[in-house]
Amino acid sequence: MRRREFIGLVGSAAVSPLASWAAGPDYVLHRLGFLGAPSASKYAPLIEALRAGLSDFGYVEDNNITLDFHWADGDNSRLPGLAKELVRDRVEVLITHGTPGTLAAKKATATVPIVMAVCGDAVAGGAVESLAKPGGNITGNTFFGPELAAKRVELLKECAQHLARAAVLVNPHNPISAPVLKAMVEVGARLDVVDALIKAAKPASLSVEEPTAFPLVNQYEDGQSHRFVGAGDFACPC
Repeated sequence: MRRREFIGLVGSAAVSPLASWAAGPDYVLHRLGFLGAPSASKYAPLIEALRAGLSDFGYVEDNNITLDFHWADGDNSRLPGLAKELVRDRVEVLITHGTPGTLAAKKATATVPIVMAVCGDAVAGGAVESLAKPGGNITGNTFFGPELAAKRVELLKECAQHLARAAVLVNPHNPISAPVLKAMVEVGARLDVVDALIKAAKPASLSVEEPTAFPLVNQYEDGQSHRFVGAGDFACPC
């Protein structure tokens, strides 16, 4: 996601919970928490974009807000504990990155406003009830992961009409994997494409047997997606 897009999406979503904070002479520092699944170094430019976006709306770090960053460094099992720490620290808004982080924050609090910076599919992933009426304390930006994944299979078949077998790589530790895979299998059946499921949490655990194509590598944190492409012996059908 480009810097300008990140500013618009996160900055505007965060304005609603912040709007009641007056910036008069007697204002106090308000505390924002950020729960990130990847490592800080991988997302440094986007974090600077977040700071710039908040500043555009009048919220300046160490002036009228503080930002408390908690990073899981690619280990989703750490997210629930980190989310609880942020809630215990009494953050007033909790910004999350990715479906696992959003779900961890949802379990940690039902009262602190949660702003999703990125989420694979907020409805399919279980973060909100619906887009029209999300309910609860969650707002922000969501993709439509299952629909996009299904479209990848359609495009792959269009590019290689002889395609009969495709490998689908999913992260077993990402909750969005199940609805994404379901959507791909359904469209694959309609197009006579057999989807071979491959589960791998890290490049070193990848094991592939004669896949024809490799349409999905986007459910990984900490910049790992591109490393999977070089970890297996994949043939391009186009």
